[in-house]
Amino acid sequence: MKLFSQMSEEELRLEIDRLQMEETRARRFGMTSEAEVLRQRRALARSYLTDASRIQSGVVYEVEDHPDRFHVEKINGVMAWGKWEGGRETVAIPISLIRLPEEDNR
Repeated sequence: MKLFSQMSEEELRLEIDRLQMEETRARRFGMTSEAEVLRQRRALARSYLTDASRIQSGVVYEVEDHPDRFHVEKINGVMAWGKWEGGRETVAIPISLIRLPEEDNR
């Protein structure tokens, strides 16, 4: 199996779709731990299709499926390093989970 970093955009999109289907199936059969692992793998795969240059260090962002906001300190590859609002520990999250402000509709 190829690493996400070795996949083309088309291969990544197919893999994301496959992971989504597997996650749905796992949830349907009550396999919540497996479904969560698949959700995380899908988020990581989506990060390879996300434009990291749109995420700025020093900015606080909302995060998909998370109640707290995230203060980005740096971007390293497909991971954003920083702290949750009110937190002290530095953690990394896939950049695909960061909600970017909507671009102007021109």
